[in-house]
Amino acid sequence: MGSLVTGWWRGRWGKALAGIVLTGAALCLGVVLWIKLEPVVRGCKSIPTAGKVTKVIFHSGRYCLLSDLNWDKAGAPIIISKSNITLDLNGFTIRGNKQKLNQVGILLSDGVSGVSIENGNIEFVQVGIRAKEVQQFRVSKVNFHSISWLGLHLNGSDNSVINSNFTDIGVRDDGSDGDAYAVGIMAAGDNFLIEKNTFSDIARQPVPQAQSGEGVSIIVSENSSNFKILNNTFKSVSSSSTENLGIWVRGKGILIASNKFISLGRPIGGKLDAANRVLGNEFKSPDSYKTNNGGSNKHAAVSVNMTDSSLLIIKNNIFSGYYCPVQLFSEVPKRLELDAENNRADWPAGGRACMSGVWHSDVINWPEPPK
Repeated sequence: MGSLVTGWWRGRWGKALAGIVLTGAALCLGVVLWIKLEPVVRGCKSIPTAGKVTKVIFHSGRYCLLSDLNWDKAGAPIIISKSNITLDLNGFTIRGNKQKLNQVGILLSDGVSGVSIENGNIEFVQVGIRAKEVQQFRVSKVNFHSISWLGLHLNGSDNSVINSNFTDIGVRDDGSDGDAYAVGIMAAGDNFLIEKNTFSDIARQPVPQAQSGEGVSIIVSENSSNFKILNNTFKSVSSSSTENLGIWVRGKGILIASNKFISLGRPIGGKLDAANRVLGNEFKSPDSYKTNNGGSNKHAAVSVNMTDSSLLIIKNNIFSGYYCPVQLFSEVPKRLELDAENNRADWPAGGRACMSGVWHSDVINWPEPPK
């Protein structure tokens, strides 16, 4: 999974960048509408939603939608190019066209800081929000629905995503070559908070099965650090998303705590560096696991590549129905250790604590399954 996602991250995004980074092209074509500073109620400046031109916000302040914004062109209907801006969607929807490619709901210019987007809906686009190299960016109470590729693509530092919903991500082929991945949040950087969000039915794009791809609720990309992923709910309603990942993480100082994983085949995976903790989460496997030949499905709730680390702290978690609650492995022979306390596991018939990984492992301190 690590090399596959890393390769996809470098290759696919590089190809798509030209179609998604649209500020310069929009300016050259003269289709940009500079938003006038028109005060409305509660000191909020309105964003015009009529017409088919990109709206660029280039003055600090608070901006609001006053109606739904329907977007039928490639590119982004709203570009935020200034720091210290709050965009209040005001309960309304930014809606793309299911048949169009290279649509982004909201685009942030590189390097902005202190931007907040809140209280509304984004649907039927390829990427919900794209924010590269931003600081102190906050997404709150935004519903990402029916997004074909990435709900939120976010790089930078000191950013947060809270109280938002990601539903039906990967619902259509986005027309790109190379893979069929779909992701709720794709994040990279330092000091992130992802808290009190719901991820439901994140599935690979419906392209030929020979094409690589899967659905992932959250990807924390390599070289990231100090992520807090807290009090989120990850669930699968449709059978097509039960085999996909909840969280795939590569980094250090990652805290995954007090989350609920409901009917996901693979809740947590990745390749960890130092100082990572999995604390107080609840893992409930798909019902199909419990009746599959006495627990023959060998997916683990937590499956971690520890080539670059020797210790994983995993405490106070509850596992229900997984053949392997925890699986650790390394690409080189080395000793792997768990600091495991107060975990509870309800194994299906034939289940076991599987510590032997894909290559090599020598793991200690995990209880045997109940007799």
